[in-house]
Amino acid sequence: MKYKEYVVKRLILLIPVMFGVSLLSFVLSNAVGDPIASYVGQSDDKISEERMAQLRHQLGLDQPWYVQYSRYLGRLLQGDLGESASYNPPLPVLEVIVIRFPATAELSVFSLIIAILVGIPLGIISAIKKDKVPDHMSRIAALSGVSMPIFWLGLMLQVVLFNVNNVLDNSAIGFQFPYHERWTRNDYPQPTSILFGMVPASGFMLLDSILFLPADFPILDSVNTSFLMFIDVLLHLFPPAFCLSWLQMALFTRMTRMSMLETMRQDYILLAKSKGLTERIIIYRHALRNAIIPTLTVAGLSLAGLLTGTVLTETVFSWPGLGRWAVNAVANLDLAAIQGFVLVAAILYVLSNLGVDLLYGFIDPRIRYD
Repeated sequence: MKYKEYVVKRLILLIPVMFGVSLLSFVLSNAVGDPIASYVGQSDDKISEERMAQLRHQLGLDQPWYVQYSRYLGRLLQGDLGESASYNPPLPVLEVIVIRFPATAELSVFSLIIAILVGIPLGIISAIKKDKVPDHMSRIAALSGVSMPIFWLGLMLQVVLFNVNNVLDNSAIGFQFPYHERWTRNDYPQPTSILFGMVPASGFMLLDSILFLPADFPILDSVNTSFLMFIDVLLHLFPPAFCLSWLQMALFTRMTRMSMLETMRQDYILLAKSKGLTERIIIYRHALRNAIIPTLTVAGLSLAGLLTGTVLTETVFSWPGLGRWAVNAVANLDLAAIQGFVLVAAILYVLSNLGVDLLYGFIDPRIRYD
């Protein structure tokens, strides 16, 4: 089966998956409590029973669950995910997702890059130097990543950063880059984006800082200011990304080490050694290409999980992403927001798995899509 046919088949299978996810999320979220609470908010004790009954009738909440679900499914097919009543101010769920997703995506991708750049080399070194000092050190690092609570690591990281106040400004700890305050100060003249004509342009702070161009400034000063903005954004992004990447780094290290040890015992590796090939060629050209497939699977699933909201990290660092929004929605019984978040999470997981499956064919030519 060709790539195109395989992709089309997987995308078609996404339809029943999303139908099942929407049904489960609708039933379970409505079973938690009174659905009317998400519409009247904290003032439900001040509303009379007559008014509550009137609201239930207007919203269709007095109908059987299957009637309510059919109406909900009809709105979904029109791209209407409802309104997030707990968001301040209340906005359509889809609009909130668009607003919140860039912050989570930037944090997740950056943390995944850190985990890959550190975890895979550590796993390779650990496999090559099995039962030696580098192997023991990498295994201790991996064990700490698996066992260390993320919230504790985030709090300790904040304490360390506060203690080096002369190196890193305190404003870089605890929040995403505050563009509304920092980009309009005297040392950061009022900017306009080259491509978008506004700040922030996309919500991805690293990208917006690269596109930053102060109005009526010489090009050299513009480049220097853009570089300062990029560094400032990076300093805000690195602490939560490092905290978030610690667990992923540990998983990649352990998975790569295990796969490399198994691959190095294969017959074709012994044949390559008997031919006199150098250890570098054997490891990086023959062994790693096959050993990386399990790690790639873990990376794909990790990215999907990160993109759907890193609750603990976003909470500790007050990061304005999907995770904090989802927690707030659950606390306020915001059913539309909960259901919308679950649907987005399901779509990201399915698409991530599809992307990983397609990458298998590029890494290992023996894999065929039948």
